[in-house]
Amino acid sequence: MGDYSASLGNLKQFDEDQMEEIRIGMEEGLDVSIYADPEYMPLQMEAIRLGLEKGLDVSKYANRKFDWFQMDEIRLGLEYDLPVSRYANPELSYQIMHEIRLGLAAGIDLGRRTDLDWKTLEQLRLAHTYGIDLDSYVDRGYNSYQLEEIRIALETGIDIDLYLRPDFRAAAIREIRLGLEEFVDVSVYAKVEYSWMQMRELRLALSEQLDVSKFSSPLYNWRQMREIRLGLADGLNIDVYNNLMYTEYDMHNMRVALLKTVDITGSNQQHNISTTNFQIFVSEDGMEADFTLLSPLHGRTKTKIRNILKENGITTGVQKTMLEKLISEHRLNTPYILATGVPSQKGRDGYYQFSFDPKLIRSKTNSDGLLDLNNGQFFHIVKKGEKLAVYQPAENGKDGYNVYGETLPAKRGKEQKRLHGKGVILLPDGKTYQALTDGCVKYYEEKSELNVVKMVVYNEVTLATGDIHFEGNVYVTGMVGDGVTITATEDIIVDGPVEAAHLRAGKNIYLRRGIHGKHRGTLYADGSIISSFCESVKIHCGENFHTNYCMDVRAEIEGFTEIMGKKGSIVGGYIESLCGITCTTIGNPAGIETHIRIGPTEKMTERIRYMLMADDRVRKELLLLQKGLEKFHTQYKPEVYHNMDMYKKIENAIYTKNLEMQQLNEAEQKLDSEMYEVRNAKVIVRKKVYEGVDVRIEDVKWEATESENINLCKKQNNIVVNRNNDSLEK
Repeated sequence: MGDYSASLGNLKQFDEDQMEEIRIGMEEGLDVSIYADPEYMPLQMEAIRLGLEKGLDVSKYANRKFDWFQMDEIRLGLEYDLPVSRYANPELSYQIMHEIRLGLAAGIDLGRRTDLDWKTLEQLRLAHTYGIDLDSYVDRGYNSYQLEEIRIALETGIDIDLYLRPDFRAAAIREIRLGLEEFVDVSVYAKVEYSWMQMRELRLALSEQLDVSKFSSPLYNWRQMREIRLGLADGLNIDVYNNLMYTEYDMHNMRVALLKTVDITGSNQQHNISTTNFQIFVSEDGMEADFTLLSPLHGRTKTKIRNILKENGITTGVQKTMLEKLISEHRLNTPYILATGVPSQKGRDGYYQFSFDPKLIRSKTNSDGLLDLNNGQFFHIVKKGEKLAVYQPAENGKDGYNVYGETLPAKRGKEQKRLHGKGVILLPDGKTYQALTDGCVKYYEEKSELNVVKMVVYNEVTLATGDIHFEGNVYVTGMVGDGVTITATEDIIVDGPVEAAHLRAGKNIYLRRGIHGKHRGTLYADGSIISSFCESVKIHCGENFHTNYCMDVRAEIEGFTEIMGKKGSIVGGYIESLCGITCTTIGNPAGIETHIRIGPTEKMTERIRYMLMADDRVRKELLLLQKGLEKFHTQYKPEVYHNMDMYKKIENAIYTKNLEMQQLNEAEQKLDSEMYEVRNAKVIVRKKVYEGVDVRIEDVKWEATESENINLCKKQNNIVVNRNNDSLEK
């Protein structure tokens, strides 16, 4: 602790926050003399106190030379029994300590590379977890931000080396990486003459399948490129403003003006003409002209009327049949529509022709509302080299015209974004997507993502075949026997019956003939579970759960539960479904105990509690750091404290804590959104709920008496029971 040890009798040496740390330590029976030093900041005292509480050898870091962040890194290393001597050096920043500590925990010793900055060490550590060696890129001079983009590319199997240059900024490498992921021709923009922002505009245009030759000159700045790209995306005639003589502001104004001329078919010409002999009325959009005789016309009437129309600017769309009708009838004060325009026709949008049905029929329901999984389609099998999709480009529209002969420009159809994904390649024609491997094809329209995921197929899985662990989809055409385990990173699909097996899927589980779990089976899916029935099985579902009936199951559902069909029932067991439950009946006439729970769980409230604690902690630390900064302001002149290492550390710490606070705020907003949906959860029973059933919504319990056609929700601190569509009781 240095050559100074404060006497606890001389308490005036400590400020209020230091005294708080000493007080807490004394209450907990700790040897506070180890840290009762007025030279320690309160956060340093706290780090030592926390180590003493856990019985750690705090002598490894109870030294004024370590700041509080460094102390925390050493303390955490001691907690996990790591060789902290590899980084317990006050010359190392806490960020470098942090990376070395995490590396030691992951089995990689980064202590040998303390010549590198902490961000570079972070990339080496993260790459190590994927078995990727970034040392050669470090040796070639790539900085930490460039390494991050290279690492992400290598992790996703992208060969980016061909386009790499040390003089590309990280943002430029990112645009190249994203372009390769989106199957665009990155050679168009992977050039030093482009800034990363110009690269971005070209990448977005290529991804949207637009003609980048219109603005690929590096002489355009990125804002000009953006205006041209947006115009092309809207099908405008960008030749009007695609010229280097125009600034980005000129281009923007001209593009907006073009949009208005395309969307509005009005005309500046006169709309109403009246004389003693006739009256002409033209609609505001210039698409229709009415002619009304006010007094008889004599002589060559047809020619005379045509000349009248022409003299008043109506040159196009004259209707011969209506003109002849007016002459033959010769009615006064009766309007005749003598000319009509033709509206422009937008070109056909680009679209993809798939060689498979991109909208899978996950499941069907029969006339009784039951899940009919036998006719559902859960996947498409494809072979390597099989054509998956062909892009059909957008087409030009057809110009229209109004009665004045003014052209109404047509919009070109909108191009679709390029598809991207894994296990797929785009052929040189730029339109045809092909499978790179055998497997199961999946299309996600909202993300323009097309993947071919490996799939393994088994006739059956039993103790004789052994357990299955597979990166991809697992499809079993027959039964899954007692005691076996199937693990898949994607979906698990079983056509036959499932006994007391253990199924764990990174995505979804589909069981066409249900599961008899015998109180030993388990279903665990990060996505949804769809099963014809579930009996005596333990279930965890990260999204939604759909089945025809549940009997004696124990289920934790993070989404919504729907028990299908006119006889869809929950009998016995326990179902916890955060977002609510819909079913036909709950329980049975024998009064079997059936427990239902919806709404926020203790786990969710613990997340909120943890987040609030983290928020309080960061605010407290920010306050202490700010106080520390103020001490420097009062004790030293600016030219002095700006050059002090501790002052710089406090400034950096405040910046870091502000970032942490921002991340916490974003996480809190996301959790608030989830909690809103969960707090509005309901139990909806279409027919009957029996005695023996209890429903818990958060901490409020409702015990059923036999009731029909009800729904339950929580209002204030009570469970409210409503008859579906009108109030029953409280």
